[in-house]
Amino acid sequence: MDIKPPQQPTVLPSPLTTALPHEQSVVPTSDNSIQEPLVATQGPTIDNKVPRPRKTIFRTIILVVSILIVAASVSGTYFWWTLQPRGGNIIDQHITIAPGESLESIARNLEDHKLVRSALTFEWYARSIRAYPNIQAGGYVISSKQSVEAIIQKLVSGEKGIYVVMIAPGLTLEELSDPDIEHSLAAQGFTSAEINTAYKFSYNSELLRNKPAEASLEGYIFPETYQMSADQTLSDVFERTFNELYGRMQRDKLPEAFASHGLNLHQAITLASIVQQEVNDEAVQKQVAQVFLSRLKSNMVLGSDVTYMYAAKKMDVAPSVDLESPYNTRKYPGLPPGPISNMNYTALQAVAFPSAGDYLYFVAGDDGRTYFARTEDEHDANVADYCTTLCQ
Repeated sequence: MDIKPPQQPTVLPSPLTTALPHEQSVVPTSDNSIQEPLVATQGPTIDNKVPRPRKTIFRTIILVVSILIVAASVSGTYFWWTLQPRGGNIIDQHITIAPGESLESIARNLEDHKLVRSALTFEWYARSIRAYPNIQAGGYVISSKQSVEAIIQKLVSGEKGIYVVMIAPGLTLEELSDPDIEHSLAAQGFTSAEINTAYKFSYNSELLRNKPAEASLEGYIFPETYQMSADQTLSDVFERTFNELYGRMQRDKLPEAFASHGLNLHQAITLASIVQQEVNDEAVQKQVAQVFLSRLKSNMVLGSDVTYMYAAKKMDVAPSVDLESPYNTRKYPGLPPGPISNMNYTALQAVAFPSAGDYLYFVAGDDGRTYFARTEDEHDANVADYCTTLCQ
């Protein structure tokens, strides 16, 4: 008969033991009894590591949905906010839309002028309502109190308007470009690009006929308040200031009066700018003009501190009576190369028709009055008596 080895009992593995590879398998004993599975001495226990995939996925879905809801709410609120009027201190502004200008450029222009909160939102909204192809080129007066929808309606309708530009007296070109200076062009909403374009424009006005080719428009932009149509640019504003000032001077015969003092238009405007910076009072301006004209005739230096202060600011250095600059009338005789600011019409009148007198000196006192003298000794006495603080 055949000899066969004893048949071993069949042992089915436990599902738990096969699910955890780090545990030992069930091993039969010699007495055919099943030995308890051996548990690994290291690693997590079975009870602590049973995954719960359904709960985890459900919680993840809830979290993602919650985030999406919050994001949509915040996004919707922001979008609604960017469609509202921007407001602020600047109200009416002038903008120009060039023929064929892109919607992106229009939106950026509106944002630069602080008329909309977001160029991107304006562009998206204009596209969404299919307004862009109907926006008309030209000049517009737009208010920062208008919503994006109202602005788009104006641009589509081609509605023009009138805007007001104020040129303040006693300001330099640099100050007119500074948004932090009250009543500057920049503070009225004109961009740096618009201002620089107007500064460099080629004008044809009788007022500029004696201006050296290398000279800027410093001093020539006449202070006044101007109403302009929306189709007119800042260069149009400047042209108007030149023509109105020249017409006014012609009417009052100022050019002939300047000539009687040996001054052409450029020289007279230059001297008037110095008078303006020295004093504001109309009556005092006439006497100050008399002092400067007398000094010019006597070949004396003008000795005006405001001229080297202007030069120092342009050179970005500390002001000094010894500053090396042709604008320093403490150091060099005659008039500086050009005006040092714009001026009121009264300063021009003062140069044309100065007060009578033979004064050669003046000083501004601590009490706000101006004291005149004929000799240097008298002047020194005035300084000692009336200018203890300002003259330091």
